[in-house]
Amino acid sequence: SVRSIFEYYKERADKENVAICLEAISDKARSVYEYFGFKNYKTFKYGVREVDSKGQVDKNGEGFTGYLMIYHKNADELFNKL
Repeated sequence: SVRSIFEYYKERADKENVAICLEAISDKARSVYEYFGFKNYKTFKYGVREVDSKGQVDKNGEGFTGYLMIYHKNADELFNKL
């Protein structure tokens, strides 16, 4: 299950004192990652004037939003300084 995958990698990251970085490309994906302890550290747009919000080719498209999601056991302490 997704839960067991996330828990395995979070435990490993904690032991090795490293971060896990993911990119969410929808609000639903962002909320799932947040549920598992990831935080959004950067919101960005890409594909502007290339695709619409669903990723379909559109020369006048608004593009879509991406989220840089990071998990680290000490994330607030480390990343809020950036």
